[in-house]
Amino acid sequence: LKEYKHKHTLSTLEIEKIIDERERFGKIQYLVKWKGFPFDSCTWENEESVNEKVSHDMMFSYTQKKKNMKLN
Repeated sequence: LKEYKHKHTLSTLEIEKIIDERERFGKIQYLVKWKGFPFDSCTWENEESVNEKVSHDMMFSYTQKKKNMKLN
């Protein structure tokens, strides 16, 4: 994936799934599973970049999953 990201812009990659999130230097980052790449190619991406690439439904699904995990 690193080689692919060097040759192509982030805009050519498609996010399959948001796996996790963290705060880094005061900013939110999401752990992203890229479509067509294995899980060991997941990368941490800035919130702004992810928000530009994901649908409302995907983000809603992730936040609901996170919310349900906190309740259990």
